[in-house]
Amino acid sequence: MKKTVWMIALAAASLPLADPVQAADACIEHFTSEGNFLSGKTYKTWATLQAVRARDGYARAYAYTADNGFTITGGDKEVGVITAVQSTTVGKSKGVPLNIVLRDESDGLRVSMTYTTPTGVLSPDDAVQKHFCSTIAAVASGGASGNATLAAGTSKTASRGDGKTVPGYASATPEQVTALNIAVGKNIPNDKIRAMVSEAEPTITGLVERLSCLAEYNGASALNTYAAPGTDLGSLYVMLRPMRTTSYHSKTSCLTVTRIHGWTAPARNALRFEAVYTADDSGETAKTKHELVKQPDGSWLATNNVTF
Repeated sequence: MKKTVWMIALAAASLPLADPVQAADACIEHFTSEGNFLSGKTYKTWATLQAVRARDGYARAYAYTADNGFTITGGDKEVGVITAVQSTTVGKSKGVPLNIVLRDESDGLRVSMTYTTPTGVLSPDDAVQKHFCSTIAAVASGGASGNATLAAGTSKTASRGDGKTVPGYASATPEQVTALNIAVGKNIPNDKIRAMVSEAEPTITGLVERLSCLAEYNGASALNTYAAPGTDLGSLYVMLRPMRTTSYHSKTSCLTVTRIHGWTAPARNALRFEAVYTADDSGETAKTKHELVKQPDGSWLATNNVTF
């Protein structure tokens, strides 16, 4: 499997939406994907945004796309069209195209996006959906304010983002979710381990995001959502939680995951890695080590073997 690439497609909604939280909820509700790794895959969702002018929506979509891993290749403000590409290491591909169309209609601003993976490109549904919904929220209310509203107002936009609803946790911003999605697809040494990472991705991203947001010891027990049988991750990370080592970081915000590396496979059903975190305010860093073991039901869960 090759480099993870986000593939995007948004189309029109039938119901007007008043704020970015509702917009993101509609994004999740209407999210679909078709195809597979061998044939290529297309992802879609849709929403109509109320009280957003086409000119403003265009500027917000353009800025958000340019700031989040895409290269803008063309745009027409009058027509309401943006074209962009995301780079890929697959074959001789020049990048995967993204097309965005924004048009005023009677019930609001219709935002349409289409993005399809080529053959041999892996694109996790979770990463795609999160990018979709962050983009829609940014178009709905604009830039950082839209992202802040999304992060604070809904847990549905982050199926991994359990820290938003669990006591003892801060809330990850869409930018921090994006950074984690990028980090999990990098630094993988070979295709064998990449296939294992693909299977284990929901647990990897869920556990690492939760650790990045664990602000107080009373939230540690919630980590056991990802624990293998006989493992108490809560007790382990009461002392090893990343924020405990960041003396100058405000515990009201999550750490940003800047790197996931050190991938090894000590067995066919075991995966090990390290996660590196950075405090955006103080610049302090922290690191955690992890081991996941594949369970009989096919799920991957974390052990307390972190001394490797």
